[in-house]
Amino acid sequence: MILKSNPEAREVFSSILFRSSYYALSAYFLAITLERTFMFIAAAIYGYSIVFDYKYLGIKGDPASWDQDAVLIIYLFPLFIIAILIVWLHLKQKKNTLMPGFKPIFIYWLLLFFSYRVVGMLPAHLYSFTGIHHAFDWLYFGMIVKVLMGLSAVVIFFIASVWLYGQIYYVFGTINNNFRMLGLRYLLLATILIPIVICCAVSVLFFCPGLPKEEILGLIFLVLPVIYTAISLIYKHNMISSSKQYVEEVFYQWQIFVAILVLIVVLRILLGIGISIN
Repeated sequence: MILKSNPEAREVFSSILFRSSYYALSAYFLAITLERTFMFIAAAIYGYSIVFDYKYLGIKGDPASWDQDAVLIIYLFPLFIIAILIVWLHLKQKKNTLMPGFKPIFIYWLLLFFSYRVVGMLPAHLYSFTGIHHAFDWLYFGMIVKVLMGLSAVVIFFIASVWLYGQIYYVFGTINNNFRMLGLRYLLLATILIPIVICCAVSVLFFCPGLPKEEILGLIFLVLPVIYTAISLIYKHNMISSSKQYVEEVFYQWQIFVAILVLIVVLRILLGIGISIN
């Protein structure tokens, strides 16, 4: 095995793995925190009682105080803001296709998890009768419309995420000649496969005890595209051209990875206590 016989390859593998993992974790928890914070603010503006904890954002109010405008603003407006961020990040990335360094990789992870909250989670919410499902009820969408929207969301997110996973793999492969150093399979493991496993494992632990059904179901839509991407790249045996781009590592990546895990633990403790407005 190349990692056992080549210490330099082992160091490169570890560096890529830790970097991609903390990028993925940062993007995942940033996306979900932004979504729930926007919902929290919208619900507070309408004067509803709110409980913001690690599992749910609970919103309660007098039945007579609920109307279509309030429901749509609370459940759809946050997703609309995140969708704007997706467009902005994509346009920024498109204008800077030759951007050196690791910044494009983090942007791709952000695009992945922002898209996941807007589109990828939609089928899970519809199945679990949570989140955006309430907005669809107030829009008087029937079962057929909901099923069609759920299926469309699956297809759209699958296509988008396969492309984003491929971009993460490709950019990592071109930096510092990582592809030549590690080869296809080890590069896949370090860039997208293991980071997604770590991200899913950390998110499950974050939501324990009492795992929210919609969040756990949503993880399936993260895992399936990455498996497809890996199989597709291995089957095609896509080669990545050597690059003259060399980016010097400033910090030990495992230290940043540990720091991100500590921040996630702090967030879990804070949300475990809960934030409430009555």
